[in-house]
Amino acid sequence: MMAEAEAALDEAKRTRRTAKAAFTRRGNTLRKKLKESRPRDEIMEAFHGMKTAFENLVVKHEEYTQLIQDDEAFEAEEKWLEECEDFYLQMEIGAKDYSKAKSVSKGEKSGLDSGKSTLDNGTPVVESGKSGLESGTSELESGAKDSESVIEMEITKQVGNSAGQGKGSVKATAANGTETESGNGHTIAGENPGGNGNNGTIHESSVNTSCGFKMEKPKMPRFAGDVRDYAIFRSDFKHAVDGRYSKRDGISLLRTSLQGRPLDLIKGIGTDYDAAWSYLDSVYGDPRFVADTITQDITKFRPLRDGEDARFCDLVHLVQRSFTTLKEVGRPHDMDNNHMLALIEQRMCTDDRKVWARHLENSGKEATLAQLIVWMNTEMKSRMRATAALRSTGPPTRHPVGHFGSDINAPKSGLPHKCWICKNSSHWTDQCQKFASLNLEDRIKAVKENHACFSCLKRAGRDHRSSNCSRRRQCPEKSNGIQCPYYHHPLLHRAIQSTIATVTSVINNQKALLPIVQVDIVGQGHLLQRANVLMDSGAQISLIRSSVAEALKLKGKHVVITITKVGGQEEELSTKSYQVRIRSLEDRSAHVIQAIGIPCISEDITDVKVADIARQLGLEKGQFRRGNGHVDLLIGIDQAKLHTGETREAGNVVARYSPLGWVVFGAVPGKQSEASHVYHIKLETPVDMTDFWTTESMGVSVKPCNCEAGKLSQIEREEAKIIEESCEKIGNQWLIPYPWKKDPRQLPNNKSQAKKKLEATERRLLKNPDHAAAYDLQMVEMNQLQFSRRLTEKEAREYPGPVHFISHHEVLRPESKSTPVRIVFNSSAAFQGHKLNEYWMKGPDLLNDLFGVVLRFRENQVAFIGDISKMYHRIRIPEMDQHVHRFLWRNLQTHREPDVYVKTVLTFGDKPAPAMAQIALRKTAEEAKEAFPAAAQVIQDNTYMDDICDSVSTTEEARDLTRDIDSVLETGGFRVKGWMSNRAETLSGAPKEEEQKAATFLQGGSVEKVLGVVWDSSTDTFSFAVKSDLLDCQEPIQLSKRKVLSQIARIYDPIGFASAFMIRAKIALQALWRRGISWDEELPPELSERWKGLFQEMVQLNGVRFDRCLTPANAIGQPVLCVFSDASEDAFGACAYARWQLSTGGFNAQFIAAKSRVAPLKKLTIPRLELQGAVLASRLGKTILKESRLKFDKSVFFLDSKIVLAWICSETRRFKPFVSVRIGEIQDNSDPAQWRHVPGEQNVADDVSRGIPVESLAGRWQYGPDFLRLPESEWPQDSPVADEVEVEKEHRKVHIVGEQINTQSPIDCNKFSNWRRLIRVTAYALRFIRRLRARGRKESAEEEKALEPEDGPLSPEELNCAETHWLKESQKTLKDRLSKGEFRNLSPYVDQEGVLRVGGRADKALVSYETRHPVLLPRDHRISRLIVQHAHQFGHPGVAATVAKTRTKYWIVRAHDLAKSVKFRCVVCREIGAKVESQVMADLPKSRLAPFTPPFHHTSCDYFGPYRVRISRNKIAKHYAVIFTCLNTRAVHLELAADCTTMEFMQVLRRFYALRGVPALMISDNGSQLVGAERELRKMIEGLDTEKLQEFSAERGMKWQFTTPAAPHQNGCAESLVKSCKIGLKKAVGEQILTSLELQTCLVEVANLVNQRPIGRIPSDPDDGSYLCPNDMLLGRASSTVPQGPFRHTKNPRHRVEFVQKIVDSFWTRWTRDVFPSLLPRKQWHAEKRNVRVDDFVIVQTSSAIRGTWNVGRVVSVYPGEDGKVRNVKVRTRTGEYERPITKIAVIYPAEGYDDKDK
Repeated sequence: MMAEAEAALDEAKRTRRTAKAAFTRRGNTLRKKLKESRPRDEIMEAFHGMKTAFENLVVKHEEYTQLIQDDEAFEAEEKWLEECEDFYLQMEIGAKDYSKAKSVSKGEKSGLDSGKSTLDNGTPVVESGKSGLESGTSELESGAKDSESVIEMEITKQVGNSAGQGKGSVKATAANGTETESGNGHTIAGENPGGNGNNGTIHESSVNTSCGFKMEKPKMPRFAGDVRDYAIFRSDFKHAVDGRYSKRDGISLLRTSLQGRPLDLIKGIGTDYDAAWSYLDSVYGDPRFVADTITQDITKFRPLRDGEDARFCDLVHLVQRSFTTLKEVGRPHDMDNNHMLALIEQRMCTDDRKVWARHLENSGKEATLAQLIVWMNTEMKSRMRATAALRSTGPPTRHPVGHFGSDINAPKSGLPHKCWICKNSSHWTDQCQKFASLNLEDRIKAVKENHACFSCLKRAGRDHRSSNCSRRRQCPEKSNGIQCPYYHHPLLHRAIQSTIATVTSVINNQKALLPIVQVDIVGQGHLLQRANVLMDSGAQISLIRSSVAEALKLKGKHVVITITKVGGQEEELSTKSYQVRIRSLEDRSAHVIQAIGIPCISEDITDVKVADIARQLGLEKGQFRRGNGHVDLLIGIDQAKLHTGETREAGNVVARYSPLGWVVFGAVPGKQSEASHVYHIKLETPVDMTDFWTTESMGVSVKPCNCEAGKLSQIEREEAKIIEESCEKIGNQWLIPYPWKKDPRQLPNNKSQAKKKLEATERRLLKNPDHAAAYDLQMVEMNQLQFSRRLTEKEAREYPGPVHFISHHEVLRPESKSTPVRIVFNSSAAFQGHKLNEYWMKGPDLLNDLFGVVLRFRENQVAFIGDISKMYHRIRIPEMDQHVHRFLWRNLQTHREPDVYVKTVLTFGDKPAPAMAQIALRKTAEEAKEAFPAAAQVIQDNTYMDDICDSVSTTEEARDLTRDIDSVLETGGFRVKGWMSNRAETLSGAPKEEEQKAATFLQGGSVEKVLGVVWDSSTDTFSFAVKSDLLDCQEPIQLSKRKVLSQIARIYDPIGFASAFMIRAKIALQALWRRGISWDEELPPELSERWKGLFQEMVQLNGVRFDRCLTPANAIGQPVLCVFSDASEDAFGACAYARWQLSTGGFNAQFIAAKSRVAPLKKLTIPRLELQGAVLASRLGKTILKESRLKFDKSVFFLDSKIVLAWICSETRRFKPFVSVRIGEIQDNSDPAQWRHVPGEQNVADDVSRGIPVESLAGRWQYGPDFLRLPESEWPQDSPVADEVEVEKEHRKVHIVGEQINTQSPIDCNKFSNWRRLIRVTAYALRFIRRLRARGRKESAEEEKALEPEDGPLSPEELNCAETHWLKESQKTLKDRLSKGEFRNLSPYVDQEGVLRVGGRADKALVSYETRHPVLLPRDHRISRLIVQHAHQFGHPGVAATVAKTRTKYWIVRAHDLAKSVKFRCVVCREIGAKVESQVMADLPKSRLAPFTPPFHHTSCDYFGPYRVRISRNKIAKHYAVIFTCLNTRAVHLELAADCTTMEFMQVLRRFYALRGVPALMISDNGSQLVGAERELRKMIEGLDTEKLQEFSAERGMKWQFTTPAAPHQNGCAESLVKSCKIGLKKAVGEQILTSLELQTCLVEVANLVNQRPIGRIPSDPDDGSYLCPNDMLLGRASSTVPQGPFRHTKNPRHRVEFVQKIVDSFWTRWTRDVFPSLLPRKQWHAEKRNVRVDDFVIVQTSSAIRGTWNVGRVVSVYPGEDGKVRNVKVRTRTGEYERPITKIAVIYPAEGYDDKDK
């Protein structure tokens, strides 16, 4: 076998070398052509030649590396391939760049990109990768929602080849409009395969593409009712169907394309194609519906937040898709308007809107939807590029050629994941539960594929290999006491492999010729030894003498063999398996074999004279190379090729020319051979059950890896999602496709194998006619029930998909009366290396916990069970899966060919079948959860496989519940075979029909197994059904360990009813292991008799009964959970009882469950064993509380060990690890206060720790100790006073080396605000302390002088000493956190000075020691803040830079948070980068919300201008405009002012009063800061006299209100209209200079134009009328044009008043409807902020953009509004006091200061 392996390795290497040479030649050719700038066609031809050569090289390399076993050799070969990949990628990039450059220069597509081909007549060929529905049609429009995605494929030119060649199929449109598919011989519907000329043919000259993929056939568009998709669906469908199909065909195709509600709408239309479209158009074709839907989509889109780049891309896609859809329906204007534009902008975050506004400003264009879409696309691409993973700078990762992608789970920092299995960094690979769950072969394969180190399982690299790994250790795993000799991780340990036996017969008679040939064996260091080889074709393995292997210094692997001698005596031998290299003496050919070393193969062989034999055979004497002496090597049939060759016969002698030379064997004529020795050597792994007896395997709860939450692993969750999403409900049955993980098209057609197995099954069945008839009947029933169907010959022959056959055979079940013979389909049968089960995912394990299901079945009085009939057969599978489940059957008519059948339902035995069935059952329950919640809950929680079992309180409840369960199951196609219960009575007084139903509803009085536990429903008790074949045997019994274990394993007891008895059998079985008795060794007579007695007693379990129901009929209240534990030298265990209070006043106890374990082989003390029992009790109690629906009042745990009780009530860290870990688990599972002591004689768990006879099971074991039936006050009250000596034996040893007294530090670091000052003060203090200490221990004046510190400046050593002092002081709080493993990822250590530093992984970095190992500091210590402040003061950098500067010397925990807090408090930073204050927008004043008031009742005014006015021919003056705005109607009135004096402004007011009336309120800016005025206006307006204005207004009953200076937003009503008026004047006047009257005329006209603007909502419904504008109130109509008449002529003034009043009422009604809602939302300043307070230090914003010139001041007064929020303040600066809004100030230091919680 080894020779074959080495030969295969050499052959693979030679093949790879040839492929490498071809690749190199192709690459050099391409490189040369690139240098010579050859035409693009030649370049592409050379590139594809090189690509083909590289693909072939990769295949050959994979074949070669699969044969490599040495890890270092494997890594070296992988590096070799990476170099080849580098060369290939360089050439590929060069070729692509060259091709693109040529394409751009010629205006063509690159040969590396997909393109289009044309036929001779110019008809275009459908582009590769895109679907075409019919001949000559264009591609499906890319906007369709369900259109097939375009697959980009590389199509290259094939010079000299026809279109029919290539790997895939290329679709083309022929001249007659037909479409053909070359390469597969099939035609598409509508084509003419028999056409002439060019029809259906693609000429070589017109088609120059070859596709590596098979094109998928086009699919019809789909529509499910989304109005957004209707227009595109209609267009696609009409394009594909109309004109090519009749209307009758069209309606059929239309039905197949519709889903859901649209399909339901046209069901009653019949075959009227046009009527169907008309009806669909009326429902889904109205463009207004589409517009409304798209508007809602954008409105409902949640506004973006900063940093949500992914959702920004979603918004871009939504806008593009919406606009495309609206264009499709002819209504692009519904989105291309200012309203929708503003709506889209509101969906963006603030930063995005800023960027968009900046883009518009730079481009100088107006905001349009087209501009917005272009900008959003550009922004989206830039963000996608910015967030994409950077290209790796390391060695390229191996991928198949043409594979591009990135790992989306890679860490953002660019560092590799710790665990390369889970793709996260929460744990390392050797701690990963998913990796540990793989089998050994998959683990080794995963390590090789991920290039991981075999020692530490981390990623290997250039400087990290298994040979130099720091964690390189010898594998600690042992087999039969021998440690593994190899250096690898324990998870990669390969156990000793078992193989088939070898039987060697050695004939040692002198007159017999054994097949002996001499060879040379090659050892280490070119050692050679001539050896005798015995060619034994009857041996199944090869052997070598151990002494020969040692002499040649061969290295081998440890194995164990079993030598069976004559008479069946066995002997185990530990030896080695060697790779032996032998060389033929005939032609010097070399061979490598695998051989097992044994001390002696046979006795010596004698020399034989072969001259006569050679003459008889016609050979030369020298051709036989036979030796004598020892047989050094035996070659078995495992080296089959060494036993082949030419043969010659002469009498009883045969000669064979083997690869090792001529071999002669047989018997000397006239003599009869006799066998003298018979050896039976078996290579196997002895069954090692020591794990059952080790302490490490019990009593310690290992917490699993938390990388995957929940019961299911990540793989199981993914597989469950795949199965769930593929489920489809057809009628009332589920259709579930199998979850394929491999391509089913790779499955071979194994009909020949299935036929052979069918013949074998038929032969077996025909031996028993009854079995044959039953088997055939089941086949017939399967077909009748449509669980299978027979295929016609045409269907079986022409089916195009994958085909696979599954064999079937019988399984005999004599104990079953209904089905004594059962059909089993085998999906695991191998054919040509393929197994059907290996092609599927396994799916998740969704079974409920069996213990919990049985426990809930015992809870209540009425129990019922049901079996889902043929559960797997109720789930249908799709057609493709049916054809891989073909099988053969011919009704036992062996004379004819078998028929082909397919399974149409789920097959029992398929790997994913359990998961698929459970998912179907659960989805059935979920669908009916609302209608039948209780029944759905039972199906989900109390179902195990196909068994449903539960318990309820009353028969009525059981009847209703089972009826509901039947109804729920019926919706999924399931059906319960029959219900069984312990109560069969019906409701009294029920109608006769109900009584009949009830009689058949629950049937009692029979024995049934409930999940393997025997339940007698008539007595409502559990029992056992024990059968002992050994006792029934009439012949003498020879017991062995195997037979003993077989008998014990027959008792199935998941609850633990018989644990107190079965522990005796476990203890006795462990004793057999202690004595070293092998599996098949006969037991000694005394042990055999003891076991026979135990078996006889075991049969008595059939008479033991345990009550099923845990709840007594007269129980009241809630039960108490009582758990007992105990241990002995041989075993330990726990048992649990439910204690109930009865209505009679007494108490009752019911047995719940029990668990037991034998004591470990390693001797433990009794207290430790008692602790093991307590751990078992805590787990049992926790499981019962988790699985049971009973609400236990409390839990009580009993044990009789005072020592263990003292341990449980103590702190875990005081004890040694063995005790500490277990106490920790007990305290996690329970409360120490729940544990109490009980005397040993009253501890029922003593029975399970020592064992009791069967007859004692009916005593206290079943009903608990007597004190449980007493009040709790009468329970044993033994005070648990433990022996202190015994308790302290498990304490950790603590050595007191000194006592520390904490005194208050003389220096309080909290009083320092500067790190440098603290260090210097501390250094001076330490200098003073050293001087005092030196004086205290002086001995002479000279010594005092030498010890006295120097005066003067501090030295660096003194400063370092002071710094070390504070570092140690701050690290005291880290000790407890360090002991809990909180900083394991930092690898902390303590340096020589006692300072805790970060270890890390950068010890070899060329930086300082302090940078490699910074000091670890806590965040909450004062010096951490001082250090960060010290680093921040130099340059005042940002948070990241401050942290980076700090970490050059200190590693502060949560340093970013601390740096953020320091920067937040820094006055300098706040002054430089402070943001102005804001407060939530105030409520609108009453003046803005006063409908039904006359125009200008509440008015705001403002100045703007100046405008140059011509006074005379040569004189020009400056005039100003005054704007008056109505706060309610938003009407505008403009007046002209000659200047800005107070008197002139009063004249303006008088004109305004005369025209509009005196307002009740006038609002204006406060004089000198009118926003919108230019410099001249601001200078002139300073002369306005505020007091005169107020007096002037007061005389007329008007209140004048002035806003705060520098707060234009407080007079926003006027400010917002100044811009509109300016624009109107600029357009009307331009650069002209008008006279005063002309300017006055323009102002009036502009005011009228502004008053025509719409206010509030713009109606979109014609019924709403026109928009609302201020002129509607001022003029009674929207514009100043002549009104539509005639008006009603009347002399009655009352009628005229009513007409005017109607106009007013109509205006305010529409104002309430359209304007008022727009006033409700707050457009900005949505959040409430801190109120600015008196004594806050602020900076006051000025017109200067340089923040350094802003004045610093202090708030002296605040002016809160009606809501208590401060929006205006008075600030005192060095230049005076000013009133300012808070939007013009920034707080740099609050009056209350900061606390530690501020950031």
